[in-house]
Amino acid sequence: MAIIIAPSDGGHGLSDATPTDVDANTPGAAGTGTSGSRDDHRHPANADLATQAELDAVKAQITSITTGTPSLTFGTKITPGSPPNGGGRAVDFAHDGSAIAVAHDTSPRLSVYPWDGLAFGSRVQPSVNVPASNPVEVKFSPGDDFIAVFGPASNSKPFTIYSWDGASVGAGVEAANIVPLARGGAWTPDGSHVIVAEGTGGAAAYPWDGSTIGTKVTQTGIGEVFDVAVSPNGDYIAVGHASSPHVSVYQWDGAAWGTKVSDPSTLPPAANVTSVEWSRDGAYLVISSSGTPRVISYEWTGSAFGARHDIGATIPTSPPNDIEFSPSGSYIGEALTASPYIEVRPVAANGDLGDALSPAALPGLGWDGSFSPDGSHLAIAHDVTPFVTVIPGDRVIGF
Repeated sequence: MAIIIAPSDGGHGLSDATPTDVDANTPGAAGTGTSGSRDDHRHPANADLATQAELDAVKAQITSITTGTPSLTFGTKITPGSPPNGGGRAVDFAHDGSAIAVAHDTSPRLSVYPWDGLAFGSRVQPSVNVPASNPVEVKFSPGDDFIAVFGPASNSKPFTIYSWDGASVGAGVEAANIVPLARGGAWTPDGSHVIVAEGTGGAAAYPWDGSTIGTKVTQTGIGEVFDVAVSPNGDYIAVGHASSPHVSVYQWDGAAWGTKVSDPSTLPPAANVTSVEWSRDGAYLVISSSGTPRVISYEWTGSAFGARHDIGATIPTSPPNDIEFSPSGSYIGEALTASPYIEVRPVAANGDLGDALSPAALPGLGWDGSFSPDGSHLAIAHDVTPFVTVIPGDRVIGF
C-alpha cells in the first residue's frame, strides 16, 4: 500500500496551518463562544491572541520538532454521517483540501466526501464502471480533477480513473488487465502518468492524457513490488519490494524509466518494504518494512541516498500498512494492523525519528492514511465502522 512534506520554510519547521480540535457536531465548536471554543474568555478584539496554555503548547511542539521528544495533543475524532459501504482500505485528501476520497470494500468501492476543514459533507459515489474487486489504494490527481482507484487482484478492472468536479464522480476509465495485480499507485507531479506497483510484474508507468490510459512502460527485474512513490520534482521513482536491496530508486524522464540510483550504503532489513513515501520537500524518503525496526528514513541528496535514520526505542506495535509524512515534515503517520492501529511519530530537525504518539485507538485495523494539505488533520481508513476517521492535530501548530 501506499501512507505524506513541503512547507514554505523548507520542511521540519512550524506549519502554516490553523488547525482545530473540535468536531462540528460537538458543543463548543470554534466560533460559538461556548465552553470548549477557541474564543473562550477572550474579548473579540483579542481573538487572535494565544492563551498562555497555547503558548506553552507551541514551546512543547518546538521542543518536539528540534529534539524528537514526543509532544502532541490530538483533537476529537471526526467521522462521516454516511460511512462508506464497507471496510476502508485507502484514503486521500484532495491537494486543495476540499475533499476526502475513500476506497473501500463493497460496491461501489469509492466514496468521496466534500471537506470544509471541520466536517465531512454528503457522500458522493460513482454509478458506472465501479471497481470489480476490493481496492488497495486511492489517489487524487495533482489537479484534483481525477481520482485513481487501484484494485488488488487479477480482474478486468484493477485500475480505474474517475473524473471529479468537486461535486460529482464521473464514469470511470479502466486500464487493461494488469498481470498479476495492483498493490499501490501514485501520480507523477505533472499528472501525465500513473505509476503502479504490480506485484511480481514489477512497476509500470501508464500514460494519461485526461481521457485515455495509454500503453504501460514497465520496470522489471526488481522482484515483487509492493509500493511506488514519485519524488516531488518528478525526476525519480522509489519502489518498495521484497528482494534485496528492498528499496530502489530509478530516474524518470517524464516518459521512460532511467538508470537505477546506487543502493543506500546501509540497506533496510532483509524483509518486504511495503510502503515508500517522499517528504514533500524531497529531502527524505521514508519506508516501512515487515522487519525490525519497521520504519526507516533516508536522507535524499537530490540524486542519491544519504544517511539512514532509524526510529527510537519504541517500534510500531505491528509492521505499518502505510506511512505518511505530514506537510510540515515534522511527523510521520503510521497505519497499523495492531492496536492502537494509528501512530504519529515526530521527526527532529536533523532527521532523527522519535518515539511514537497515539490518539485513542481506532475501532479496527488501520490500512492507509493521508494528512490534510494544511497539516491540520490526519485521515485514516480502517476495517471497522465508520471505516474512515479524521483526527485533528494540535490546535496551535497542527501536524
